Amino acid sequence: MLFVILATKTARQKQLTLKRLIQRDWAIIVKPLIYSLLVGVFLGLYLLIWKGAFLVVFILFVYLVIQFTIDYLRHKSTDYLCFVGVIAFFVALAMLLPTSPDQLYLAPLVVALLTPPVLTGISWLMTRRKIRPTYYPLVLIGLGAVALVILYLTNASLLNAILANISRIFAQSATRLTIQESTPILSHNGSFSFSIVWNNFTTGILLSFASLGILVYRTIRRGETDKTLLIIWSLVTLVFMLAMRRFALLFAINVALLTSYVLWLLLEFTGFKKTVTNPLETLKKSNKTRPTMKEKSGFHLTARHTVMAVGVVIVFFLSFFPSIGSVVNVASLRSNTDRTRRTSTVPVTTASTIRLVGMFPGHLPDPWRPTR
Repeated sequence: MLFVILATKTARQKQLTLKRLIQRDWAIIVKPLIYSLLVGVFLGLYLLIWKGAFLVVFILFVYLVIQFTIDYLRHKSTDYLCFVGVIAFFVALAMLLPTSPDQLYLAPLVVALLTPPVLTGISWLMTRRKIRPTYYPLVLIGLGAVALVILYLTNASLLNAILANISRIFAQSATRLTIQESTPILSHNGSFSFSIVWNNFTTGILLSFASLGILVYRTIRRGETDKTLLIIWSLVTLVFMLAMRRFALLFAINVALLTSYVLWLLLEFTGFKKTVTNPLETLKKSNKTRPTMKEKSGFHLTARHTVMAVGVVIVFFLSFFPSIGSVVNVASLRSNTDRTRRTSTVPVTTASTIRLVGMFPGHLPDPWRPTR
């Protein structure tokens, strides 16, 4: 996701357009091209090692559609999105094609690859015919419906297979619900519970929701590309985590990013500022002014320093302190499990192991590991 943000942000700042590509303006093209290639390479590697990585393809697909719509409604060029999307998905498809001829896995990438040029063509056609931009979302919805009908008429089995894979996550069978990491994260022993979420993220989940609210507000006002991607990435991963708790491992990345963002805003509010962009100019200015006697005598505590210290304390108790107890509990559970393994040759199925799996789905200790 880092290279996606860098690719789209750089292409947008450099005002990369189709005209620039035709003119081969390499001063503008090179950086977005490198970042887009890196997006494709890492996405391809991810798809090669884990079939579930198509979740990332879906996130990027949703992001492109929404960002295309936002930019078109604001009368901004969407060529940079087409450039990044086509290159990234083409490279990923080229890496996956030799090893995965199955249509079920190639179809999402092909759709994602064709989406940017199609969206660009629609926006160009609507602009040329002077159709009101507010009709753009309706056109996309209609086009999506037509595409589904065509796919159903031409290859119904492929469409049914795609829908079946999606339904396995959101409409789980009774058999799969017996697997703990496949159950909804808000469900514990068949009843609603927030304990699993709290054990995984503590106050981070609350700070993440606050951060999402701030990001949505700022994105609506400023339309910043990198913030749009973070919002969509977080919301999609959140929905999947609510359906299946194993996705909490992926959502932990979003919680870390969102929590860091809102905590930095708090620190900035209490007096912490961004680093100086040109330290040489600051050094020259400081040399021109002679220090006073108070400045020569050393450091002096001011009200600003007090407020900054209070900010650091608040950040500690908001984000770090609530997690200390959970970390200690997990460490003690792991220690007890290891101690049981050393004294027993049978598989460990103690209550502590079950509790550990409930707190951290997907991290089931291997009970059949040879004893030392």
